[in-house]
Amino acid sequence: PLNSPWQWTAFVGTLRQSSMFYEKGHRVEKVISHPNYDSKTKNNDIALMKLHTPLTFNEVVKPVCLPNPGMMLEPEQHCWISGWGATQEKGKTSDVLNAAMVPLIEPRRCNNKYVYDGLITPAMICAGFLQGTVDSCQ
Repeated sequence: PLNSPWQWTAFVGTLRQSSMFYEKGHRVEKVISHPNYDSKTKNNDIALMKLHTPLTFNEVVKPVCLPNPGMMLEPEQHCWISGWGATQEKGKTSDVLNAAMVPLIEPRRCNNKYVYDGLITPAMICAGFLQGTVDSCQ
């Protein structure tokens, strides 16, 4: 739960989920959810975690780059996605962090009834390949 930061541990620079069993991690002091989060549409599904102690940046642990507010992204522009999700339909999640470069897809195409059928709102980004090879489905 977001109002219970002591239940969270942040792992940084970790490429394998299994390593979280023996790594210490970083205690979370506070979770700040987006004030306009909408649980129905999932708009603004993002939060910040303030750690109990500051991180030390190195060649593995670096700050994340975020776009400026109002930045217009172009269809077909490439971006990076990453995660431990399944690499095939109904498959197991991956132990190794996956990453892929994928093109952005205009919302009108993503909202086609054969793709996301209207679930993508103007506040969301849709990226991947409509052929189904690589995408980010969250």
